[in-house]
Amino acid sequence: MLRKTSTTTLRAWFLALCGILAFEVLLPAQDTHFSQFYNTPLYVNPALTAVDKADIRFMGAYRGQWEQALFDPYTTFFGMFDTKFYPKYNDRYFWGLGVSFLYDVAGQSSLGLLGADVNASFTYALDKENFVTIGFGGGGAQRSFQLDNLSFGEQHNGEQYDPNLPTGENFTSLANFFGSLGGGLNYHGQKTGKRTYLDVGAAAFHINRPNQAFYSADESALPMRLSLYMRPMLQLSEQVDLPLHGLAQFQGPYFEAVAGAGIRVYLNLVPSREIAVELGGSYRFNSIGDAIIPHLQILYHQWQVGLSYDINVSDFSVATLYRGGPELTVRYAITKVKPLDRVRLCRLY
Repeated sequence: MLRKTSTTTLRAWFLALCGILAFEVLLPAQDTHFSQFYNTPLYVNPALTAVDKADIRFMGAYRGQWEQALFDPYTTFFGMFDTKFYPKYNDRYFWGLGVSFLYDVAGQSSLGLLGADVNASFTYALDKENFVTIGFGGGGAQRSFQLDNLSFGEQHNGEQYDPNLPTGENFTSLANFFGSLGGGLNYHGQKTGKRTYLDVGAAAFHINRPNQAFYSADESALPMRLSLYMRPMLQLSEQVDLPLHGLAQFQGPYFEAVAGAGIRVYLNLVPSREIAVELGGSYRFNSIGDAIIPHLQILYHQWQVGLSYDINVSDFSVATLYRGGPELTVRYAITKVKPLDRVRLCRLY
């Protein structure tokens, strides 16, 4: 005897199918996003290259998405490195150089993106507490997919699906390489001798609107992505800070914003042995709602590890059971000890 399928179950599968189809089609027109965008600075703005109290930074991120809803969930890896270059006889500016890579794969077609960028920045000190930075970035990426796990209308023989029939599709290539350019501005303000600071800025990516079509005769321009953000940190007491963050991104017809806050408590303030724990949360919103994102960060001297989880609250939550997916970030920073005669005006805290 066959069981009666509930309306809720049917709706869940329907939404899951719609989600798979929609994102398989729309992803080429949208960039990847990160819940912990404050831990992926080069992905937010080239002008954040080397804007940090550290002289050298290594940062990485892993993101999984919709493992409960899709047979082939979305997986993303991001990595970056940046460093400062100080002039020998001028204490009012420094240069920054950074590199980053991104790998993203999604869906039954294994629709993937593999890219790398090189960023350069110039930071000028207005005084000891105010800095402005201009940054530029450029690189290349390859978008690809596989046909093995896909089915097409031409493979239906009138009665059933036959994988041995030709697809009827004539892709010029299953991969497409394109170059991309971007740039941005950042303002950094800080309170001398305090942990209080502010970063606010704007950036534009894919300024050249590269073509990413798989058919040689087609044109599929990648829309420019505009990024606006603010990252304040307020020192409330000797051992307690209030981190805040906000981001709005526009790309073609798509809009997304993230806003959040946390509490960071320092358990040890001894230099070279600093330990802090941060708890907080964010809300990401767009046209369908999206997600609540609790996060935990642990800081130990040069190391920082962040863990967050997307709790899906959009209509798609029926299929995902509210389980959007985890995100893990790791940072390792090096601050060089400078001779007394080199400790000058242009220093970030």
